[in-house]
Amino acid sequence: MATITRELEKRILNYMWFLGIIPVCSLKLALEVLGKLSSSLKNSFANYFDIVIVNLRSRLLKDNDLLVSHRWPSLNEQIMPLLLNDECGGINSSPPINRSSMIPKGFMVSFSNLFDLPTGGAFLWEEIAKNRRTLLAALVITSTFVATYFMNQILNFRGMTFLGYLMIFTFAILFAWLSIGFWTALAGFITMLRGFDRYAPKATSRDIEENTRIALVFPVYNEDINRVFAGIEATYRSLEKTGKLKHYDFYILSDSNDPDACVCEELAWAEWRERLNATGSLFYRRRTRNVKKKSGNIADFCRRWGKNYKYMIVFDADSVMSGDLLVEMTSIMESNPRVRNFTERTKGGG
Repeated sequence: MATITRELEKRILNYMWFLGIIPVCSLKLALEVLGKLSSSLKNSFANYFDIVIVNLRSRLLKDNDLLVSHRWPSLNEQIMPLLLNDECGGINSSPPINRSSMIPKGFMVSFSNLFDLPTGGAFLWEEIAKNRRTLLAALVITSTFVATYFMNQILNFRGMTFLGYLMIFTFAILFAWLSIGFWTALAGFITMLRGFDRYAPKATSRDIEENTRIALVFPVYNEDINRVFAGIEATYRSLEKTGKLKHYDFYILSDSNDPDACVCEELAWAEWRERLNATGSLFYRRRTRNVKKKSGNIADFCRRWGKNYKYMIVFDADSVMSGDLLVEMTSIMESNPRVRNFTERTKGGG
């Protein structure tokens, strides 16, 4: 209880500071709000933030002198009220949940499955892929056997000891690892010399279908949020120029656990949403439990909202991509239905 109270007080003080309330009043106001919350939050802290917003807003409306200056960049009269209602501050900043299953179906769980074709029939390229994997395995095993044989001849000229056998075993594993990279690179080099691969997805483009939705996902963890949103703004503006912005939604998925970073993220989201006029396309969500870190954050997004989208593009926190490139990537996927159908069939348990 004491730990939660301290964290709550720190969060309230951070909001006071960012809104521009002088430090002495910040502490007094934080303690006053905590006093009002103590009776209503004895059993649950689930609705504490709603109560905090209500109390802060009422105090600010009663005493305008508390607000000295806005410390957050570009915080103005239009944005200020948004920070004190139920639409901002990370409370209702994401679309309605549309849950879908994340249970893996038909997932390859053993080495032998690399050489099994999916049930229910296979495309020609799947059969070719199986043959290529078989050829790669044969080349790796053969080259590793030959190299290990010659290494054994070198080490065994005066008899073999336990250390020698251990060296041979380690050599075989490491050589096989390097061999995979060598044969893969050689196959790629031959493909480049030929100039084409008839089984690779064709880099042709097609107009994006009207109902196609794409999620641009930005996982963040205690990042410099100004830098993150600057990159998002650049990508957003570039997409806007292509005329295809309506197909894309932006999601900031936070795992931040630093109260200062959390406050900055929520305020930045409110400001940039207004700056970009991106209501309904720029969303923010912060997880309270950092389960499985970045991969868990992406999986959580897929469970909650993945059903709403046909494609998903995952960015690093500081990534920037041009709108033309994003549209081109989407168009290439749209023009390769065999790849898309295989993905959908795999999801369905094929």
